Amino acid sequence: MPNLSKIKELCVKKGVTLKSLAEQSNLTENGLQKIIKNNSTKVETLEKIAEILQVPITTFFEETEIKDIIK
Repeated sequence: MPNLSKIKELCVKKGVTLKSLAEQSNLTENGLQKIIKNNSTKVETLEKIAEILQVPITTFFEETEIKDIIK
């Protein structure tokens, strides 16, 4: 099961707003918030988010701490 709350953490660490990430992902900000809240989305959407945040998609499925991903 994915941990999509990591999206918010990654945005903070990388200085990306949720609004900006949503726009780049072809989502609304509310749509992105809903994805995070419901912890569910299509694989294609998660791949796009991972690409924009420059992290492997596996980041959202691992128990790894965000601080260990961003150097």
